[in-house]
Parts: sequence; structure tokens; C-alpha cells
Amino acid sequence: MEVLKLVYRLPLWLVGYAVSLVLYLLGWLVVPTLSLLHRVRLVPRPDGSIAEHWRDGWAYPWDNDEDGVAGPAHSSSPPTQKWVERWRSRPAWLRRIAWALFRNPVGNERHIPLLSLVLDRNLIEWIGNTGNPHWSWKYGKRGTQWCWARQGWYSGLWILHGWKNGKYSEIRLGWAVYPGFLRLIDSFVGMKITLHILRSE
Repeated sequence: MEVLKLVYRLPLWLVGYAVSLVLYLLGWLVVPTLSLLHRVRLVPRPDGSIAEHWRDGWAYPWDNDEDGVAGPAHSSSPPTQKWVERWRSRPAWLRRIAWALFRNPVGNERHIPLLSLVLDRNLIEWIGNTGNPHWSWKYGKRGTQWCWARQGWYSGLWILHGWKNGKYSEIRLGWAVYPGFLRLIDSFVGMKITLHILRSE
């Protein structure tokens, strides 16, 4: 029965990925153009730093409500902080292209109705051996951790294998729905396609 419920939702994955692909390809025109024309507005962050956002409302899908179009000033995530330090001294126009086109393309897709959903842990149903494969790996579990979760018609598959050398491989498909979810800032989720072969964080 659970397999049938997954099969029923696969057409919605295909539609979601098709729309995401169109938005991504349009971003190759939108992001460099707006960046080179400096079509940005400056918005103060709670930590005192300044975030850059696109000035034009129609460009909302290619913006990022949390980090802006040039990335965060600093991050608690080691990979993101490494990116921040590497790009901090680069020209602003190039930093915007690097973040909004390559590092975090179509960043606001998860806030667009129908393409995203607001997670409600009371409505999430799931099968698997963990509610959050990454947490399981981070806190010492090795071997294959997996979770297929759904909320209404939206569903996501997350498989992670932790290796004995401390690295992991993972694949995520569908919407970023999973029950081991806590951070309210990510309560809006969109499509996810992730593939890591050997990663340490």
C-alpha cells in the first residue's frame, strides 16, 4: 500500500521538476542581467549586516528571503561559511551571480504557492528507519538511513549511507518533506534534488 501511495505521487514530482527546470533556465538570463545592472535594494538584517535583494518584484523567484541574492554575511553551516569567506572579497556583481545562479538558484521557489508547502509535523506520514538521515549520520549511525515522507500530495525520498571513514553519500528527491524537522525558518519547503557521493559535512 505504501508503494502505491508513492507511485500515485510520482506524476506530481515530474510536474514540479519541469517547472523548476524552466525557472532555473530562465535564471541564466535573469540573474546576470539584474546583477550587472545593479538592480538591487539594500535591506538591514537583524544581525546588523546588509542583505541585497532584487529591486524588481517580478524577479522574486530568483531572490532569497533569508540570505539575499549575494549570500549571507556569515553562516553556522561550515560549507556555507567556507563559501562566504572565499567570495567575500569578490566584486558584488560577481558574488550575486555566484550565489543566486550557482550556489542557491531559484532560492524563493519554496515560497511560491503550489510549488511549495508549509510543513506541519502533525500531518506528515512516513516510512523508513529514521526521520532525519543526516542527523542519524551526524550522531554516529553508519550504514543506510532512509526516509520517505509525505504531507498531502507532496512527498520526498531521502537516502543516506554513512561510510566507516566518517563520510557519507546521499540522494534526495521530491519535496523536502521529512518528520525530523524542527527549524521554523525552513517551514516553507520546495522541490529537492541532491546527490552527494562522498561528503564529510
